[in-house]
Amino acid sequence: MSVASFTIKADSAEAVVTITPLPGPQKLLSNINRWRRQVGLDPIGSLGDNPPEPIDVAGHKGSLVELRGASKHMIGVIAERDGVTWFYKMVGPDPLVAAQKAAFGAFVRSVRFDGGAGKSGA
Repeated sequence: MSVASFTIKADSAEAVVTITPLPGPQKLLSNINRWRRQVGLDPIGSLGDNPPEPIDVAGHKGSLVELRGASKHMIGVIAERDGVTWFYKMVGPDPLVAAQKAAFGAFVRSVRFDGGAGKSGA
């Protein structure tokens, strides 16, 4: 389902970055809870206590979440564009993912769909 993936390595640690598009709008809370389960955290009932951080993705509003489980750390971004929901995710051991957070955010903010500002016509 992913259209791209790559590995970030530092010493013996590895984190994986994936980019996955899914058709139509996706429910933010449902996806965050799915991600929470993937890192070993319990689901939450609402985003009120820990709302996602806003992030621009190719000129569109996105939501960034950071989740730390006992053995996995995940940073994920969900953004909709032209009827497609895009998921950008980095998962790996805490020290590596924490060290790469700024670079991952810069990567997501650098996404372009058409060589420009992310307008229709990809």
